[in-house]
Amino acid sequence: MDKFLSRKRTFDNNKASTSAQTSIVPKIKSRKYSQEYLNFGFTITEVNGEEKPLCVICSKILAADSMKPNKLKRHFETLHAIEIVETMFGDNFAKELQSIPLSNDTISRRIDDIAWLKM
Repeated sequence: MDKFLSRKRTFDNNKASTSAQTSIVPKIKSRKYSQEYLNFGFTITEVNGEEKPLCVICSKILAADSMKPNKLKRHFETLHAIEIVETMFGDNFAKELQSIPLSNDTISRRIDDIAWLKM
């Protein structure tokens, strides 16, 4: 069984040097900006010749990897929820949203309390 698992490696000096010289560097694929990203609250900025998404509300430049609709939407909904509620429903609802505690312990305790009430 051991002879199948461990293979003896033999290197030829000529092959090793030519493969290092002719190695092909893979092209990094980057997403291109689409006008539909403005629906998610993002525009484009160019940093070092690379297109990156720029949040319209907080002016934060995100990584080029996050130029996917679901990641842009997640940024907008999680970080700017209060602004969304304020725009749609007014200041009173935004203040109510700010009063909600976001501590993990508080939320888990409330879930446990609700679970005990249901039983």
